[in-house]
Amino acid sequence: MWQIGNTTVRSALRLREGLIALEKSGKQGSIRGEEGEKNFRNLLSEYKVVEIGEDETFSAGRKWRSAMEKMGFLYPKLTGKDKFLQDQVGIPDHITPNGKSLIKAKSLSGWHECHLRAMIAYFIDYEDLIKLNNKKKRLSIINSNQPRYPFIYILKILTYLNDFRGDSKISMIEMGLIIQCSDPETNIEDIVNEIKDYRKKREAASSKKKFDDEFINRKAQEIGLGDQTIAADYPDTTFRYLKATGIISSRGKKGIAIVPEELSNIRDIIESEIIPIDSKTKFEKSCLGASLPNDSIEKAGNNLIYYRNLLADKGEKLDISKLDTKNIKETSIAIRDIKDRLFNLKEKEFANDQKNKTEEISKYIEMLIGRKKNVTLKGRLSDGTEILIPKGQHPAYFEWTIWRSFLSLDSLYNEPWDARRFDIDQEFFPLNHAPGGGADVIIELEDIILIIEVTFTSSSRQEAAEGEPVRRHVADAIEKYKIFSKKIYGLFIAINVDTNTANTFRLGEWYTKDDEKLALDIVPMSLKDFKIIFDALRDNPSKLNEYLKDFLDDCRRTSNELDAPEWKSEISKNSHLLVEKLLLNNSISA
Repeated sequence: MWQIGNTTVRSALRLREGLIALEKSGKQGSIRGEEGEKNFRNLLSEYKVVEIGEDETFSAGRKWRSAMEKMGFLYPKLTGKDKFLQDQVGIPDHITPNGKSLIKAKSLSGWHECHLRAMIAYFIDYEDLIKLNNKKKRLSIINSNQPRYPFIYILKILTYLNDFRGDSKISMIEMGLIIQCSDPETNIEDIVNEIKDYRKKREAASSKKKFDDEFINRKAQEIGLGDQTIAADYPDTTFRYLKATGIISSRGKKGIAIVPEELSNIRDIIESEIIPIDSKTKFEKSCLGASLPNDSIEKAGNNLIYYRNLLADKGEKLDISKLDTKNIKETSIAIRDIKDRLFNLKEKEFANDQKNKTEEISKYIEMLIGRKKNVTLKGRLSDGTEILIPKGQHPAYFEWTIWRSFLSLDSLYNEPWDARRFDIDQEFFPLNHAPGGGADVIIELEDIILIIEVTFTSSSRQEAAEGEPVRRHVADAIEKYKIFSKKIYGLFIAINVDTNTANTFRLGEWYTKDDEKLALDIVPMSLKDFKIIFDALRDNPSKLNEYLKDFLDDCRRTSNELDAPEWKSEISKNSHLLVEKLLLNNSISA
């Protein structure tokens, strides 16, 4: 069974964070071997790319390097028959041209383009397939020594299904147990027929769950891997890497399909496929990134018109009359800009829909409160839908959940993308936590602006890590947003608020570079108290503006009267009083 990427770095779009950390560190070329992998692991932790926990094997460093290398973002260390090509290919573990392009790309459409170039060039070596077969003591079905290009193989399967079945969707089980258990040189029609046979038998089964369980168990025993590995871990990772290209998207609970708007480009990618005839060309293609249809003036011009029309269908007109459509660079930039505008429109739709997702948001908050280190957190909604917080991504999901909670209350004056400083993928899940140098979430309401910071740190380290940055971010916001004539508040949300942190915010002071003293209105509160307020607002979100400012003022009013321990208790008491007001209001309204 082959896979794309690895299960340690499940989200391909997060590789950019690791590349940025590596570029800034000056450690390119020294992240291999036990010491190098340890240093790289620590580097990724330092830049908050990963949570390393108790990793004594340094596997995070090794697996992140491997994922970057396989995607062509780092020059590989060549061995065996290819060793002599090293000088011609590039210095091992240094960032490649496509890796540098990914770092420079500032928007989702740019990231998608780099990953699409990488995935087209992504190969599985003949020797690696042989090793996989031998490891599991299976007879080799490999009949050539050419590398396999699984992405093109998958695209061919999806387009075949689309053309002859009317729908390109495939499930996770179909990906893991059929496609990834085949040789990427297998006749496409044979694979599609196998998928059709599976679907026919499954449809006829009296219990689809039992049918799937037996199918998974039988295949797992056949190839010598666990049920979870072949039916979930490997295909889930492959799905995520496919979706990072922007031309594949989720379909249903556990499926993917072609993005309809990208079908023409996909056909062009398949038709223009050129298999490298030698090792040097293979590695060059991987490190530079494959060619795309938009690299052609004619195709880029056609795509420009196509995407402009898609934008027009959404009610936004774009004048391209002054654009030099004979300039490939200018045209490509224009296409990316249009794609970004289309994504912004989708994000607005996502934001508007959050008022219908309050149960889900509340469940995410509950999962964060009960967080366990270094595990995937799972929850289940009333309709049976399973939601999860991936291992190591709790900080990013904390920020994302708070952002969504305010989106759901439908009171924002700023755009949803201006309200967050973290990146999201095409399905609006968080890719990372907000970078340093600014607040995590910025919420502009009718009469106030909230500068929101969140943290999982709960020990005495909390004050050292958060005390100065939070105050500085609020002070910066006072200067930045003074033209709005809205009062600025800081809202600090932690699993548990350390008393020393509370004391720092209780004093609420900051001196500018000109020694001007600023009074900062910062309110620290536990995530548990935030949840009870959010849950009370779910049925009457319009009351947010009516009550929030008074609540914050009430909390700040006692900051000069009480010591830190008592002030923390007072904030919690005020939270419960606010909930009582909201519930009373809801009952009267009903």
